[in-house]
Order: sequence, then structure tokens, then C-alpha cells
Amino acid sequence: MRRVPHHLIDVAGPRERYSAGMFARDADAAIAAIRARGRLPIVVGGTMFYVRALLRGLFPEPPRDEALRRTLDDEWRRDPAALRERLAELDPEAAGRLAPGDRQRILRALEVALVAGRPMSALWREHPLPQPRYLARLLGTAPGRPELHARIAARVDEMYARGLLGEVRGLLAAGVPPGAHALKAIGYRECLRVLAGEWTVEQHGNGRRRRRGSSPSVS
Repeated sequence: MRRVPHHLIDVAGPRERYSAGMFARDADAAIAAIRARGRLPIVVGGTMFYVRALLRGLFPEPPRDEALRRTLDDEWRRDPAALRERLAELDPEAAGRLAPGDRQRILRALEVALVAGRPMSALWREHPLPQPRYLARLLGTAPGRPELHARIAARVDEMYARGLLGEVRGLLAAGVPPGAHALKAIGYRECLRVLAGEWTVEQHGNGRRRRRGSSPSVS
């Protein structure tokens, strides 16, 4: 980071809700500024959802229903398998595509199906993605799963050694609610379970081996 300017890091507080649409807006501004200096923007990390939002925009989903989302959140805490089965009934295509532990996307797919009265998969087909907004080359790595799992486990150990639990305790003590969107990020939400006594640090590490993802940064 000392050698190359980085953008879109620490751009939102833990109480703020930062969406893929907001990321695309801020990334557009960063990319324009980088190109104005005659440099090549590089978007690094994150999930394909954020990359897709940047390259092609977002399709017009139904608005969030906060009351319904709270109900689904409660049901997920009690019985995730039941919600996965419910999604399989309402939107089998989405259910087959999403990982069993992908809570956020499973709940959103259910929310859309219940609010719109139609599966999200059907809505996506009716609104094909537009042409890319940028001429981009996508590059990725494909390490073997044993190597990937070992690197994720080492990363979790490093995060704990550097004080991840203390950081989450500090956020809660500062008044950030456990349900804040920022604390739903991978790593933070598992820490909440550790602090609540539901998990041990070892269980967090085992769970982290199976999941990846965050929003991208721009440099």
C-alpha cells in the first residue's frame, strides 16, 4: 500500500450500510480519477456480485422489506435447513446455485420471491445484463483446495493473533449493534458467535475454510 495508491478502503463506518450500488458509484469516481492521471485502474478482490455491479450495473430487484428480512433472519438462526428447503420450493434454480451456508444470498432470494411473488431467477432472465460499462480483463487464481484451505486457516489464525476478537468487542462496546450490516461480513459474524459462546475460535477457523468473499478495492 505504500508503493501503490489504494482507493475505497475505510470509506464507510461500521454503522453505515454500504451496498454494491454505492460501491459501483464510488469505484466509477476512483477509476475516472486514476485514468485522468494516465494510470491503469486495477480492481482487486471481492465477490463477483460487486464486480458485476461495477461492470454491468444492477438489475432492478424489488426493494428490501425490512420486516420480512428480520423474520427471515430469526428463522435462519433457528433452522437454516428449513429456509433452504423453502427456497428450493420457491426458486429451485437459485437454491441449486447458492452454497448451503450462503445466508445473505439465500435470504435475499427468499425475500425477492416472497415480495415479488416470482423467483429471482425468473426476474434475472427477464432483465438480461447490459453490455459491460468498461473494457476489462478478468484474471483469477485457481489454487488446489488443500492449498486454499491451508492458506485460509493461516489467515484466520493471523487475524486472531492481530486482535480480531478485541476489535469486535470494541465495536460492540462503542454501540455498534450486533445486527449492523458491517458485522455480517465474513469473519465478523463468526466472531460474534465466538463472543456469544456459540462457537470456539477453532470452530470459526473451520468455518472460515469453507467461505470466501468481500467487496473489492480499487488501486
